[in-house]
Amino acid sequence: MHDQAIAQALFLSPRTVHTHVEHLLRKTGCASRAEATALAVRDGVLRPAPEDLEHFTEAAVLPTANAVDKDHVVGRLTP
Repeated sequence: MHDQAIAQALFLSPRTVHTHVEHLLRKTGCASRAEATALAVRDGVLRPAPEDLEHFTEAAVLPTANAVDKDHVVGRLTP
């Protein structure tokens, strides 16, 4: 979200929002808003709505049947 949109939603000036964001980044040691958001989600400070969870989680990438020898994988999984 851009400073202007945040400022309008909170009835602040864009400069005030910018200053607060800069202070937050400096105090957390984050290099970007995205990093600060990820930190907040990880630490439970921010709880995304269920419909927004896909933006905050990594998708699992599973290999295709062609990319992995199935017998080799099954052999390693069975005792």
